[in-house]
Amino acid sequence: MNWKSPYTQRRFGVTPAIEHPEDFLTSQHIHSHFGLERCFFEWERHNVADALALKTDDLTYLDWFDAHADGLVLLLMPSPRSWEGSAYIHWFGSESHSSQLTVAMLHHWHLRYGAELVAHYGTMLELITTRLPETPEEALQLAWEQETLAPCTTLLPGVCLRDHARSLLHTHRWFLHERP
Repeated sequence: MNWKSPYTQRRFGVTPAIEHPEDFLTSQHIHSHFGLERCFFEWERHNVADALALKTDDLTYLDWFDAHADGLVLLLMPSPRSWEGSAYIHWFGSESHSSQLTVAMLHHWHLRYGAELVAHYGTMLELITTRLPETPEEALQLAWEQETLAPCTTLLPGVCLRDHARSLLHTHRWFLHERP
């Protein structure tokens, strides 16, 4: 049996050929979804010349805002500590973790990337950053943190973790999406 990554094949036209998937996972010490994504991300970066480049529509899954939606409410909360916003206004993503974890992660991202919470939609948080991840490895770690806090960020649009990492290397606008 020769297993290939259909996603990598579709995106780049090449893929690692894996003769025995179980042996491959064991030999590469892959024990999680994150480990598998990291392995394929590294393979893509070492075997495809433009592996970190974005395609024309690669950021469309982050384009959530609909300016014509009914019932939009604007609430301005001037605060030099924007990461605390989810402690005061319920965000659905905090139900599976906690508001304390959400606040802690937003504060961590503020310190590391200058991330500011600029909009809160109940099921989505929009952040603007002043700094991008410096390396692909850092971007993959950030993508994993975001997916762990808000799985719908990548799950609903069907975006793999390594594509989310690629996006984070290029955009200062983040959406964390989590819904029932």
